[in-house]
Amino acid sequence: MPDIPLAHTAEQLQLLTKEELISLLLHRNQHSPAASAPSSVQDNAIAHVAKKKKKGDARPFDMSKYAQRQVAFRLAYVGTRYSGMAWQADTDETVEGRLLEALQKTRLIIGREECNFSRGGRTDKGVSALGQVVALRVRSKLPAQTFGIAGLGADKLESGVQGATSGSSHAAKFSELEGEMDYVRMLNNVLPPDIRLLSWAPVQPSFSARFAASHRTYKYFFAKNNLDLEAMRLGCELLVGEHDFRNFCKIDPNVSHFKRRIFSFDVHPVAGFPGSDAEGEHRVCEFVVRGSAFLYHQVRCMVAVLFLIGERKERPEIVSRLLDVATLPARPLYDLAPEGPLLLYEIGYPELEWEHSPMTLQALSRLWAKDMEDALLRAAAAHAMRTSLLDCVVRNALPDDPQLQRFSAASRDTGQAGGAATHCGDSDATMQAAEEARFTTWANLPALVATELGEGSSSKPMQKGYVPLLRRPTADSVEERSSHLEMKRKRQEQVRAGMETHTPHSF
Repeated sequence: MPDIPLAHTAEQLQLLTKEELISLLLHRNQHSPAASAPSSVQDNAIAHVAKKKKKGDARPFDMSKYAQRQVAFRLAYVGTRYSGMAWQADTDETVEGRLLEALQKTRLIIGREECNFSRGGRTDKGVSALGQVVALRVRSKLPAQTFGIAGLGADKLESGVQGATSGSSHAAKFSELEGEMDYVRMLNNVLPPDIRLLSWAPVQPSFSARFAASHRTYKYFFAKNNLDLEAMRLGCELLVGEHDFRNFCKIDPNVSHFKRRIFSFDVHPVAGFPGSDAEGEHRVCEFVVRGSAFLYHQVRCMVAVLFLIGERKERPEIVSRLLDVATLPARPLYDLAPEGPLLLYEIGYPELEWEHSPMTLQALSRLWAKDMEDALLRAAAAHAMRTSLLDCVVRNALPDDPQLQRFSAASRDTGQAGGAATHCGDSDATMQAAEEARFTTWANLPALVATELGEGSSSKPMQKGYVPLLRRPTADSVEERSSHLEMKRKRQEQVRAGMETHTPHSF
């Protein structure tokens, strides 16, 4: 390549080829006085990258250097976007999955398998909670002597827990919370807004959130509309006590015992809620059921049957018939109540004293006040859109509604007869009045239909086409379900055995 002078004018540079320009730049860098020593900017950049790399190569967090303690957390969540409470291997969108992420992010635990985790109850997809409880072992900043468990490595974990349970001299100091981490604030800072910790409590290492619970309380919210609250209340009373609830649940193949005890069950308007004290179709009410434990989908099944009673499609006595499993060993097919209005309200632990922070309570109050305001404003917008329909002009007689046609015809006959008495011989006026009578605002139609069909009265007829529960097909009984599962298991074993028999050997 020919020599290229180092000094160039703009015109000369424009005449150079790409290869010549690259060669020129390389030549200048090699012979530049500053090339032998990196600039301070370069030094800083290299040092920053090295520092970041060193930080990324830091050793894993060593939990054995810290004291750990068993605690219980009380949490609330809106279940709308989650696939249930319990952790699932195939999705991250569970409440428990998000909680475990937050616990690992704050270095309170190493992982799910190492923290002695238990939950007070499971909630299905879309179900919310106010009083869910989980128990687990977390990192502590207090001296190990405060609560009797030293920082435990994986090799000392089992013996340490057993020793503390069997008679640790420090067990009485578990209530000492002074100087401990603010677990609630730490976790709420990294949890999604629809999952919030409310409080925490120190517990014994052997504490199980599931088996230590004395009771569980659920609430189910609904709009009263034309439901008969008194009839539903009678149905609620029949559910109280210890019964076999197999006809009020979805059969879980892992469950063989279906007796559960309901301590109380009531239905009433929601106290203090806007509009709950006034009569009307949107009066908000709630079921409140308290029991020792509940079967899979039991609350939603009970509510579904109570709604049928409230709609006067079934009598309250249907509850007793469904509880008589000797006569009715399998559940009639009926739809579950929707999951959205269901709330796990409380799980009882009489021996626990929950630690609440005033700042946390204030933050939760503000958060939920905003949620409530947003929901009320959306309801107001829906109300405005719905009431705007009342002024729409419609025909008085609808071709596909014979009952409304009869009413409209009677109205026209009455109007024509009255017009003839007042304006004898005035046929044009009569025709015009009859024509105008064919139209009305939509606001008048619901009242006419309600009068004709008797809606809102205690004698509301049974919905046409409704099949009573006792006349419906039934799901598989517990015995049939078990038999089907056993047959399926045997077929799978036969298939596996056949595959092993015909698998060619490799040499």
